[in-house]
Amino acid sequence: SCYRWPNHHKVAVMIDFLPTILFVDDEKSTLNSMCRFLRREPCRMLFAESGMDALAILAEGKVDILVTDLRMPEMTGLELLEIVSNRFSRILRLVDSATMEKRERDQVLEKVAVYEFISKPLNPEEFREIRRMAISIVPAGE
Repeated sequence: SCYRWPNHHKVAVMIDFLPTILFVDDEKSTLNSMCRFLRREPCRMLFAESGMDALAILAEGKVDILVTDLRMPEMTGLELLEIVSNRFSRILRLVDSATMEKRERDQVLEKVAVYEFISKPLNPEEFREIRRMAISIVPAGE
């Protein structure tokens, strides 16, 4: 399996110069899907089931790109994005959400800069293209 539960993050590719993407979602099936369809992509992948888990991973080391769900218990994705924007401002932030109302999107954009909004279920090809564009903006190793 691609991801070990609970509270263990797994690095899919172990090459130092590759970008690191942290995926945050309270749904294990979503994290497993991302792991499966990106396992051959040139990046390191980390996974967190909550905003608090994500902050612990961010404190441990370098992350280039954050992809988070908005609707999570305990700490919402917006709360996580605000913290990341303040503490780790160089991290490129993406939002993935199954239901994205205009009001919710506007609320996010009022508070933090977000590179892209991604709809669930994730389309692997669309996500690969977004990842490639994001990596060109924030090169690994910065």
